[in-house]
Amino acid sequence: MGSARLLLVDDEAALLELLKKYLERLGYEVDTCLASKDALALYEADPERYALVLTDLTLAGINGEEMLERMRLR
Repeated sequence: MGSARLLLVDDEAALLELLKKYLERLGYEVDTCLASKDALALYEADPERYALVLTDLTLAGINGEEMLERMRLR
């Protein structure tokens, strides 16, 4: 069994990179997105791919809460 794949979404690139490095050291596979629209596209391509989606709730455009709701409805 491979490691769990996580999707991180935040509009702060430096924070995303820090979280990604930390989680990869713990053995997770990590994808990152700076925008909710990009995260939705990744998720919709393969909804079973991610064990966890971690997001900032105050994203521009589609906020994190709305993005998660859309993912849940898929």
